[in-house]
Amino acid sequence: MYLRSLKKVQKDVSLHEPIGMDKDGHSLEITDLLQNMDKSTDEQLVDEEDTNRLYTHLSHLEKRELDIVIRRYGLLGHEPMTQKEISKQLKISRSYVSRIEKRALVKLYQSYIHEKNSFDVSNTKRA
Repeated sequence: MYLRSLKKVQKDVSLHEPIGMDKDGHSLEITDLLQNMDKSTDEQLVDEEDTNRLYTHLSHLEKRELDIVIRRYGLLGHEPMTQKEISKQLKISRSYVSRIEKRALVKLYQSYIHEKNSFDVSNTKRA
């Protein structure tokens, strides 16, 4: 009995093995159901540029703000943490972590907008 059940188990499955038909009668494969999670080269370059821009703006933050933003969003190779986890590690209240995080994000946003406006003004002068 045990040997018969082993014969029924298929060990290897191909991603290109037909698993059914779509509504138009075309064969469906497992690969058709999997999403392509890879980003295009353009998307990767934009993400890298945005990341580099973010890191340049981090220098505008105070030490504690920087520490909380790094922990909260998992920057510089850290794992993202919740406000509660950060509050336990820093021995401050979660609401205080929230206020510091909000202040830091406002500073980053203002720094980004200031840079963007400066860039737009310099490009307008050249035109």
